[in-house]
Amino acid sequence: MGKSEHYTRHHAELQPEQREFLHVLQRLLRSEVPLEYLYGRAEAPIGSDSPLWVKLCELGLFEYFQEISSEDRPFSMLGELARITGATPLPEPLLESLLAGPLLLQEIATTEDQERIEKMLGSQSTPVRNGEALIAVLPPMGNARLADDGELFGILLSEKTAGCVVMKDEGLVFISLSGSTPSSSSRTSLDRLLPRGVVSVDAGAGKSLVDEKEKKGVAFADSPCRRFRAAYSFLYAAELLGMGEEVIARTAEYVTDRKQFGIAVGCFQAVQHPLAEAYLKVKELESLVLFTADALDRRDSQAELLSKVSLAAAVQRVPAVLEKCLQLHGGIGFTWEYPLHYFLRRAQTYAALFPLTAEDERQIQSMSAAL
Repeated sequence: MGKSEHYTRHHAELQPEQREFLHVLQRLLRSEVPLEYLYGRAEAPIGSDSPLWVKLCELGLFEYFQEISSEDRPFSMLGELARITGATPLPEPLLESLLAGPLLLQEIATTEDQERIEKMLGSQSTPVRNGEALIAVLPPMGNARLADDGELFGILLSEKTAGCVVMKDEGLVFISLSGSTPSSSSRTSLDRLLPRGVVSVDAGAGKSLVDEKEKKGVAFADSPCRRFRAAYSFLYAAELLGMGEEVIARTAEYVTDRKQFGIAVGCFQAVQHPLAEAYLKVKELESLVLFTADALDRRDSQAELLSKVSLAAAVQRVPAVLEKCLQLHGGIGFTWEYPLHYFLRRAQTYAALFPLTAEDERQIQSMSAAL
């Protein structure tokens, strides 16, 4: 789908094999996730499409992130993947599974925490690294929450899910979901391509990934909890960026081809000005996301602040950009048969999951003052 080749041009510093991964993923998504496929997934929401997931795993991304090092710019690579999948939009939790699976176990968690997670996973440890089993992430804000009775609200449901990473208070908790069953497998969700639901677990089943020294204020570069949170926020900011880029490209093409009174509607200032404003908003977000990726790769202390700001900017800007682009498509933009609503549904879902609260604003202000 779409015009996504230009998304990797900003990262000429990525290795040739990394760029090849990105191009192969683009080609796969264009061939395997056409518009007709999205219609089917939206009409009959499912946890996962096993044949499609197998093809995604066969790309070798899970194996790649098992072996990646800091010198390979893992978060820049993950951000580019997010932009590509945001342009589809991909109806599988690939990004979350890479972050909470091989990337957490290879790049983010300490050796002690890696051993702890693998012990909890047991025989599922190797499948998680290979993408054959998945680790979900409980979004930390909005309606997605960990209840006192052990219910996980708002996780991406899949029959392959073996565990869940929960962001609770200032730390991370890993919960094994072996033997757990969804209490609602068809939870109503605005984003019908990635249905979220509720899983009931033993309230005492979680194992903290935070030790005492982190609670006393360890540096960002050495804190797996703070680094995971920053990477998680960055991931969704990058995906929203990809959505905005794709929809603007589609809109520019549409207003060039669509004619009124014998001339393209894109020649009218009433169309040009809002589209130009939307483009500038997305380009500004792009600069922020790329800067955040670089800070994460360098384990720079600014990355924690930048990730918060990137996600806040993305959830404020991208839904508004998509709504404006939908209006610029005229009546066809509001129809079920036209694909714009898939992007808008996902963007609005993320805006609901990751609202900018007063506490977030205070944290951003305090972190900015400390730098």
